[in-house]
Amino acid sequence: MKIDIGESIIYSWLRHEKNSQVVQLNWKSSSTWEVGNQMKADEIFQKLKLIEDSTGKGLIGKSVNLSQFLRQAEIDALGISISKADNSSESKYTISAVDIAFHEGGLGYKDSHLVVAKKLARAALTIYSYFNTDDAEIIFASPKVRDSTIDSIDVILKEVMDCFEDLNFKFSLIFNTDFNSQIIEPVLRKTASVADTSELFSRSAKLLDVFSYLKFESLPLVNIDNQQDIEVDNDDIDFVPPKEDKTSLSHLRYSILAERSYCKTLKIGEFAKALFNKLDQDPALFQKALEYTNSGKIPSGKGLEILRLIDDSANINKLRKDEQGKYRYYSKPLTNHPYLLYHDWTSLRHQGPLMKLAEDLGLE
Repeated sequence: MKIDIGESIIYSWLRHEKNSQVVQLNWKSSSTWEVGNQMKADEIFQKLKLIEDSTGKGLIGKSVNLSQFLRQAEIDALGISISKADNSSESKYTISAVDIAFHEGGLGYKDSHLVVAKKLARAALTIYSYFNTDDAEIIFASPKVRDSTIDSIDVILKEVMDCFEDLNFKFSLIFNTDFNSQIIEPVLRKTASVADTSELFSRSAKLLDVFSYLKFESLPLVNIDNQQDIEVDNDDIDFVPPKEDKTSLSHLRYSILAERSYCKTLKIGEFAKALFNKLDQDPALFQKALEYTNSGKIPSGKGLEILRLIDDSANINKLRKDEQGKYRYYSKPLTNHPYLLYHDWTSLRHQGPLMKLAEDLGLE
């Protein structure tokens, strides 16, 4: 079976960002299904056949009929989100149909503008005909598309959208930096603690993270104002920002790749320590954080707490270790509360939960 990494990331995106309870890759219709809304679908189809680009090339061949057009449909990823309708006990179904292409040099289709527009038009007509709904988002996504190609797609897609103007379909193009901010970053955040081997993109990202290949320079940190409050042990991290840099942590970014020159980045361990050192200064916030971590919302090793309680007679060196004798906690307790902080932070597993903790406690 062919494995497509683009389809894999969209699979995870639909599940965790679009909240689709049902997702299928390479979705096709069955010849045994009855076509619904046929009169309206054929009306739209005839309008689509009239569309031509500036060179006179048609969107759809003149000899193609609606039945042939629908039979050729294959949607890369189809997601269905089920929720309760407003003021009703009935369920509401929202469909997301996504086609994705990743060509390293930009879209490599012949007549890319026509290919993309046709894929979107066919997906919309297919959803309308077989699902009897127009409550759907029709998406084409690609991480690298040239500006000239985008311009030509925009022109032809506007004509396609006009053909569906009486319906509620939402057509979307997700390209370039939007692909990163709307798809890649949310997937990395939301799959940090997901252990589903069917999600190949997130699993491959976890593998890269083991060897520190990933870099998240564009991800925002929480607003922590006093950089001097950070406690940093040289044996815990590879890089410490220079002391003369007084930049607020709210303007810093952390990187999984340790920089060996002067830079303004924080690693995930630094970020975790900065966050909990900040919470340690406020008893009310710390209590909320303790309840949050005790609920298991931030993953850790088996049987380990994020914050481990100590007392005056405790052997701190022993408490730092897990059952196998491996050190799992930082060497110094928090300043104002008798707790040791968990040590084994990884970006893909912990970034999302830590950001959520900061957000819930109003430290954005």
